[in-house]
Amino acid sequence: MTNNDVLLFFQKKLEEKKLNQNLSHLFLFLLTKVTNYSDIFLILNKKINFSEHKAKKLIKSYCEKNIPYQYFFCKCFFLDKTFYIKKKVFVPRPETEQLVVIVKKFLTYYPFFKAYPLIDLCSGTGVIGVSLANFFEEIFFVEKSFVARKCIKKNIKHLKNKKIKIFCNAFKFKKKITFLVSNPPYLKKNEDICNFSKNEPKNAFFYKSHENDFIIDFLEYATKNNLLNKKYFLIFEINFHNLEMFLKKLKNIDLKFYLIKDLENKTRFLIITSLNILPTILNQISF
Repeated sequence: MTNNDVLLFFQKKLEEKKLNQNLSHLFLFLLTKVTNYSDIFLILNKKINFSEHKAKKLIKSYCEKNIPYQYFFCKCFFLDKTFYIKKKVFVPRPETEQLVVIVKKFLTYYPFFKAYPLIDLCSGTGVIGVSLANFFEEIFFVEKSFVARKCIKKNIKHLKNKKIKIFCNAFKFKKKITFLVSNPPYLKKNEDICNFSKNEPKNAFFYKSHENDFIIDFLEYATKNNLLNKKYFLIFEINFHNLEMFLKKLKNIDLKFYLIKDLENKTRFLIITSLNILPTILNQISF
């Protein structure tokens, strides 16, 4: 079976299942897994023979069971890095890459925050904390999933000179908060998710409470327990579908906030801060 044979088989399965046809990156992933060749080598050598059974098994599993391809290879990509991931752990999204880019821009204007611990809240695989590790000496990961915490431990192994702690409960976290970045569960129970996402952990998408929001509950917890430092910066990825109701609840907490849109012009990011961020700086860190 050659590269072209597998591609045709793969496209046929995608058509049958009415799935996205533009998945050449996945095709290369499958080939590298089956052949043990690099993707560049495979691009340059289009007629390599390999196991038909193994190729078809991987493709059928992906197309028929709607399993994220990252789970097959125990790896996911985030910005310029590769991360270890397992089933039952949330697969990082491009929107969270945008979140990290915003934070990196922000730190160029307010570098004094680098002297404080970075808190990666609802860490998942730990992509946020690891991607920002060059800016901080101390990093706190907060993640309740045992499987996800195992992924974090693998993904931080190369961070030899950093002070790192992993916590398992956001609502028992007692450290002072100066700089926090988070992509928390923010969807409502009645909101739909795509087929591939249905094989990811539901609590990474949906908060346990039908009425409340994770972000609102966490901010109330942090203010009630006096966890916010004198100067602080918190940034969250938020649900733009439910923005009006969310902002109404947020205003009751009486914290200064700013909203930032993503590359698709959707209100995707929320900044909670003690700072008065100038409009020019806000514009510079936005997309």
